[in-house]
Amino acid sequence: MRSTALTAHTKRAIVSSTVLFGVAALHDVVRSGDLVLEHWASLLAVVSGVVWLMSGVEAIAKGTPHLIAQLIGVRAAGHPVALYRSFVARFLVPRAKEIGYVVPLSQILVAISYFSGVLVQLAAVGALLLLLNFIVFQRITRPRDDFVVLVPLQVVVLTLAPGGLVELARAVVA
Repeated sequence: MRSTALTAHTKRAIVSSTVLFGVAALHDVVRSGDLVLEHWASLLAVVSGVVWLMSGVEAIAKGTPHLIAQLIGVRAAGHPVALYRSFVARFLVPRAKEIGYVVPLSQILVAISYFSGVLVQLAAVGALLLLLNFIVFQRITRPRDDFVVLVPLQVVVLTLAPGGLVELARAVVA
């Protein structure tokens, strides 16, 4: 029997979206505004940013960079996709220690971009690549709830290039 428990990423997305959209809706009611309708993409970018920030910070705090470095060596030899196995062996294994830190730091950079509204499309491409790499690296064969939630969020950000917290702050002040 499969577990139906949600991943931490999905829980963070649900909580942060509930809070952000709730606050925006309250703002709209109090000020007769349309913050939610006009700036929903920025709200989603901030939700995604919260997930990425918490994931990156948590990964560093838990020592995940060291685990990633160890896993790179293990995955290089046994990955079923020959092209990926070759890429891991030739490029990642010699740089395993550094790559271990690149992953969580990339997550934090994606979050900063989403919050600031700067280079959001580039960050969204990076986020999609992080997700794709995670799927391939971990050999995930069934859709997980966090990917079902996170991939569409990145696509919205990539497509609409929202302004994040900066755009929301301007809208609230206006």
